[in-house]
Amino acid sequence: MVAHQLPSGVDKKKMAAMAAVLFGAGTRVAEELRRGAVQHCWLQCEIGKVVASRSPGSTILIALLSEGSNVGLVLMALEKAVQEMAEAIQSLFAVELASPR
Repeated sequence: MVAHQLPSGVDKKKMAAMAAVLFGAGTRVAEELRRGAVQHCWLQCEIGKVVASRSPGSTILIALLSEGSNVGLVLMALEKAVQEMAEAIQSLFAVELASPR
């Protein structure tokens, strides 16, 4: 877990593990149905939605949406955030690999 703003009482390590499981299950379904790579996993809940988006790598961004959220705007914001996360992580690894030990 890189960062979080989860509701109080939610275990961040457990949430990270469950997000990985959600994407793993979604990936297996998509592969079996020959639908290509999974971009987002959605959960429609009694109180809003949960959407998980994966960056090009293994970083997963989870967003909690309230009822009435504009899904199109949320997806655009998530895609931008996922891309920015991927670039930031890539630059961190580049700096780490370039620095002498």
